[in-house]
Amino acid sequence: MLKTIRVFGFLILAFPFSCLYAEDGKLEEIRKETKTSSDRSKSESKSSSSNSSDDDDDSGFGSIFGELFGEIILYTIISPYYLPYKVFDDGYDSPLYFHPYPYCANEKGYMTDTSDLKVTAFDLSGEYKIYKDDVYGIGLNFKARTSFRLEVHADYNFLEEKLSNGTTDSLNLGNVNVLYRFAQNNYLLMHSGVGLNILHDKEDKYGFNYNYSLEIYPIKPMYFSIGLDWGRLGSSNVVRVRAMMGVCYQAFELDVGFETYKIGDVNLEGVVFGFKVYF
Repeated sequence: MLKTIRVFGFLILAFPFSCLYAEDGKLEEIRKETKTSSDRSKSESKSSSSNSSDDDDDSGFGSIFGELFGEIILYTIISPYYLPYKVFDDGYDSPLYFHPYPYCANEKGYMTDTSDLKVTAFDLSGEYKIYKDDVYGIGLNFKARTSFRLEVHADYNFLEEKLSNGTTDSLNLGNVNVLYRFAQNNYLLMHSGVGLNILHDKEDKYGFNYNYSLEIYPIKPMYFSIGLDWGRLGSSNVVRVRAMMGVCYQAFELDVGFETYKIGDVNLEGVVFGFKVYF
């Protein structure tokens, strides 16, 4: 009887620790990654401040480097914007407007030079995501566009993971960006800008985000998009790449694609299924 009590007591004490170990999945790794990266960033900032006098000694080399390679760096930075503008854009003297939805009335693409059409356009999409390692997601994307090239893109993702002990874990990721459409024509929209990354959980994390993306409406009813997000979340690097293709029917669109999300050393990769409404 005493032996049975001892065994039972051991199981009671050991069970919570075994559960904690089993509950460490991808989403828990993301939490740890942002937290440990934050601590690392603080220690690095202290060391960098203590060595600030050493950095001042390199100012002469920095000026020489700037003189020799400044123009090369400048053209490398602006080429992803300048070249598409020169090749695809009709110029700022030729404003474009939005159809009620892509290929409306059998017209080409999504934009037109007909001034009596829409100066603003919106679309809302819902997505279901299947990542590796038993992680699933539900996403919402909202885009607001204007004929004077400014756009606002908002993205929200609820992620859920099935753990080995039969329970689930979840967290929320998202970003909000203000973009500028630097190249456009009837069938092509290229935009870039900055915004805010958000992780909503027990401990919320925020960070800077940079976006570079394009959308193509080549021929009815097809749609293609490629997007890159790069930035920070807490003190971890964040890189997100997604490619989508879809089929438009009046104001509706069905999409399928691929997405990879890298937060620190944690990777989420999977397929995306979406449904979009233009209004």
